[in-house]
Amino acid sequence: MNIHDDLVGFLETSDFDDFTKIRYIYLYVCDLFSYDVRFMYGDRSLKSDIYNKKVDIKNVEDFEIACYTYAHVLVDLLALFNINAEIVRDSSYEFQHAYVVVKHKDKVLKLDPTIKHDTTRVKMHSPTLDFETLVDDPIFSDQLADADKHISSTVKKEVDYSVLYNNKTIMKLYDVLNESAARRKLTAEEAFFEKIQAIIGLVNTRFDFTRYDDIDYYFSYLLKKFRINENGVCVRPALFFKKDDPEMKDIINLVLIEYGNLPPIFYILEKVDNNYKFRSIELKEVEEKLDQYTNWNVEYYFRNKVEKELGKSI
Repeated sequence: MNIHDDLVGFLETSDFDDFTKIRYIYLYVCDLFSYDVRFMYGDRSLKSDIYNKKVDIKNVEDFEIACYTYAHVLVDLLALFNINAEIVRDSSYEFQHAYVVVKHKDKVLKLDPTIKHDTTRVKMHSPTLDFETLVDDPIFSDQLADADKHISSTVKKEVDYSVLYNNKTIMKLYDVLNESAARRKLTAEEAFFEKIQAIIGLVNTRFDFTRYDDIDYYFSYLLKKFRINENGVCVRPALFFKKDDPEMKDIINLVLIEYGNLPPIFYILEKVDNNYKFRSIELKEVEEKLDQYTNWNVEYYFRNKVEKELGKSI
């Protein structure tokens, strides 16, 4: 994909001012790329390869990248419009976290797509958290709102996901579920599982998320918004990687649900026709998956739960 020509062709014919161009480029990059979750779990060699990955903006082939590559892409794209930017690296991390600072006219802006999940927040049409001013700027909020409004009115999407998936809609659904449960006099257990099914349904209809980090973050976001992990309930999602895949490209998410004294329940999130989908999974299949996939942080915990229910000793 040639994002150089895509951006130049659009922005050179737009009436965007420089601030709006900076904002558009940030949103464009967040929407196009996704965070490479392998960076968090790979060995040092794989981490280094991912961290130092280069992207040719005239021929993009890999859309899953880490912070340093995001920063390079932003700097390269901003330079097309004579907007100077520099990469800042935070040395408090083993692999220094990278973001971009733009000093343009009277603005000093921080652009950080990854640390607060702006990469997925943009895809969810949620407000970004790390496109911000680094100096006192009383008009920044108004200018950002105006830029977003201008961009939104200029860029037409075939499907407006903001209607279906924005925070306001999610919270309305949460209230509807609670009101319905109260009206039907559902037990706490019945109401809980209705919410779980609502979350699964929302994830499974999100066919625009084709990369793992986006769907994983969206699921975690829904768990938080639906207040799932409260009152003794535990919903634990965890990534697992295929044991015989050194590149760690084969990823699944096993979700362990524990509610009161009920036996543990499992779901699996896996890629189906280029989209990630949830399905319920029986204990024997969970055991088989744990033989094939690994995550040393949680593998023992998951296996312990499975084998205890199957009546085996570990």
